[in-house]
Amino acid sequence: MWTQGSRRTRQSTPNASGKFLLTNLPPGEYFLAAVTDVVPQDLYDSKFLTQVAAAAVKVTLAEGEKKVQDLRIK
Repeated sequence: MWTQGSRRTRQSTPNASGKFLLTNLPPGEYFLAAVTDVVPQDLYDSKFLTQVAAAAVKVTLAEGEKKVQDLRIK
């Protein structure tokens, strides 16, 4: 699912209030991670994404479900 054009691989930048928003995600399991200085092609590199996933927060979305998830950068 880590391919270019996939609805399951996304990046986001903060809005005016400092929050990140991801919309129109299909139901499933996701890994949320805050990273800096990402080269766009890294979003489709399985080696890079495997490393990020190891430190990410796992979230499961059901059909039509909305969630809020706080992330802390260490």
